[in-house]
Amino acid sequence: VSHEMIVRTHLYEYYTAYEDSEDPYPEIIVRLTLARNPWYYIMRLVMPQILLSIMELTSFMCECDAIADRFSISGTIVLSEIALYFIAVDMLPKVPYVTRIDIWFSWCFMLVFISCVQNGINYMLHGSVAPELLQKIDVLSAIGYMLGVFLVTAWFMFPLFTFERYAAEANKKKLARKQHS
Repeated sequence: VSHEMIVRTHLYEYYTAYEDSEDPYPEIIVRLTLARNPWYYIMRLVMPQILLSIMELTSFMCECDAIADRFSISGTIVLSEIALYFIAVDMLPKVPYVTRIDIWFSWCFMLVFISCVQNGINYMLHGSVAPELLQKIDVLSAIGYMLGVFLVTAWFMFPLFTFERYAAEANKKKLARKQHS
């Protein structure tokens, strides 16, 4: 079993009395639970994607008329995200449906694309709008971008934490029922 999987074993020992026997027979039940380790994927896929998304903020820090600098930063981030997505496709199991992480990666791509569009609009407005206004647009865009990254990542991560909590509670209830029966 690789590091991407979590193996849990539960050993139950019972003594069962049968009608045709005076002594109870021991029974051993072994339950093997195999689950994916979400932290394996979080550390290898999600964290680098979040760091790349944060690095996109540097494009907002360039001068408004430095379109080449802005697009070189954004283009590098897009290419890095695509490379990371190809790594994710190889790491994740092949399933015939769209997964939550696929949707999350798509939203991260979309946010960087919106950042590129904003950089282009900001460049087009340069010279016809006051520089202070362009600076405010950059600040508001950067805040909106980070808010988008935070909301998309929270949407992605929230079920992970609630699932682990509910799974632990469900296992406790199952154990309690098994021991009482």
